[in-house]
Amino acid sequence: MKLALNEETIKVNVCDIILGIDDIISFNSQREETNLNSIKNNLKMDSQEEKSYNKHKKKKEEKAKDDMIKKISEIDEMKRNKTYVDNSVSRY
Repeated sequence: MKLALNEETIKVNVCDIILGIDDIISFNSQREETNLNSIKNNLKMDSQEEKSYNKHKKKKEEKAKDDMIKKISEIDEMKRNKTYVDNSVSRY
């Protein structure tokens, strides 16, 4: 995933950017020479936790989508059989 480098992206990711720079500067409590390219490379690195989280999130979204499609099919079937009662509209 490529993010545009603009003010909004920086505001949203400010903590990650600061912590990434801090990790580069203080790695093993030793100062090392840093430049923009090394900072960019370290920020691009994917962590296993992030990959796992994204995979789990995608599975949940797919399951929710499948459940929604199933529920819509059930409602359509009930409408065809005239057994569907719409409780979403108040009837006063």
